[in-house]
Amino acid sequence: QSSVISPPIRSMIGGNECTIRFPTTESDGFIVADTEGIGNIVAASLLTGLPENGLMKDGPCAIIGGYFNSPTLVASQFATGWDIPLISHGSDDIHLGRKIFDHTHATRTSVDIASIASAVVAHLKHIGRTDFLSIIYSSDEYGTSYAETLKTVAKTAGFNQIQSEKIQYPWTEINPDRSVRYIMDVIKKKDYRTVLVAIPHYAWLEVLPLLADAAEEFGTNGEDYVWMLAGSVDLDQWTMDKEPLNTNITKFLKGAGIIRQIDKFVIPAVDGMEDPFLQSWRAKGSNPSFVELVNRVNPISEGSSGYYSIPANSSLAKKFFETVYPKPGAGFIYDAVMAVGLGACKSQKRDKPQHRKTGQVACENTCSNFFSNCVQNVGCVQCAKGLQNEKSRLARNGSCVPGCVPTDSMVLKCPDLRDFIVGTNSTGNSLDGAGEKSNSSEYFRNKSCRHTNSGNGHLDGILSTSFFGATGKVEFCEKIASSSNPRNRPRNSV
Repeated sequence: QSSVISPPIRSMIGGNECTIRFPTTESDGFIVADTEGIGNIVAASLLTGLPENGLMKDGPCAIIGGYFNSPTLVASQFATGWDIPLISHGSDDIHLGRKIFDHTHATRTSVDIASIASAVVAHLKHIGRTDFLSIIYSSDEYGTSYAETLKTVAKTAGFNQIQSEKIQYPWTEINPDRSVRYIMDVIKKKDYRTVLVAIPHYAWLEVLPLLADAAEEFGTNGEDYVWMLAGSVDLDQWTMDKEPLNTNITKFLKGAGIIRQIDKFVIPAVDGMEDPFLQSWRAKGSNPSFVELVNRVNPISEGSSGYYSIPANSSLAKKFFETVYPKPGAGFIYDAVMAVGLGACKSQKRDKPQHRKTGQVACENTCSNFFSNCVQNVGCVQCAKGLQNEKSRLARNGSCVPGCVPTDSMVLKCPDLRDFIVGTNSTGNSLDGAGEKSNSSEYFRNKSCRHTNSGNGHLDGILSTSFFGATGKVEFCEKIASSSNPRNRPRNSV
């Protein structure tokens, strides 16, 4: 936990001490595994950690990860079988956390397909594309789920003319009516000029060049076409690494949109204020013991991806952290680790006798009083901004966690406060997926499932926690229209 990113842990669990500590050695039960985005690697990694295999004294207490869907779904089934929580930092699979799909012990600090589809539709409406949507999707489960979800969301938003075209591996004329080139010809003839492509992350390396070449051939890469690419597309890889190799890719990507979750540290600094997570990252190179710890818990062999030959106590280590950016998802996995720890603290706290007036209640009462005075002086909007800023007088004087869940008395003063502080930009305005001010409460934290009862105390502790982390305000339980999912993070908070 970094005090640069989050308030002290004690303040986030009601003023009590927490004796939960993460192990930092494999013999104590800390295992790091690179799944390479492949599901079948996960099983071997998880089974290695079982007590009968000699690495753990007890069974695992939680699983953090993965970033992609395939390994996450495999790990989630293990978590359910072992009755431990899993928290993903990147999977957008809609099945996670749903009982009927046997992923009952999973949650995420990321968002799911439904949330991303809503952001896609909101953006299209924002730029004036309100109908005639074409969806190119892969024949696997990911592509099919994405296409169906997007169609549902688009229809709800008023789109009437929606067509979907399926492509299938190996994406070429070997499957004539499922090839990228064939589908591009179909789109050209039907004259639908708003196109979304939904394929799994591992397929982009092969599919994107085919898309770019076919778009050039059929003239569907002009300014009158809007292309949206869904999922984990590495834009830097294609615009920088591949530009000399395929000019069609460069042309195709100009003006294309990529809808995905992003870490806050990739957003340019506002008013000269560097992102707290990035600020903390930059300072790690000056801490040799931290670098040694990272090397010990996640050794990378020479020649492998991510390998750097840098002594922990050298100036090169300092330069590395000062110049190299964290990988995508780094902020989300930081928050996943925090949520697992805080959830364990909360679970531990529930097992102890509770006094009527806990530290959390005292903090909330103090915060409410300061908030009331703040409203009288500067109004609801400015005070809501203050809750989001850990350096503000309101946050410091009120002993509030930045972005804390408003108390009833605070909401009574400012009825829109609950929706206002769930998702904000640097100006304090609530955002929807298109970057517009939103008065809608379609997506928000559902008060009715704040106290979940999943049957697993640790998971309930995670789902009931709320804190300010590397990716903004982290909380769970999203309500969409009349339904809610206690294991989903509200879209407007990402």
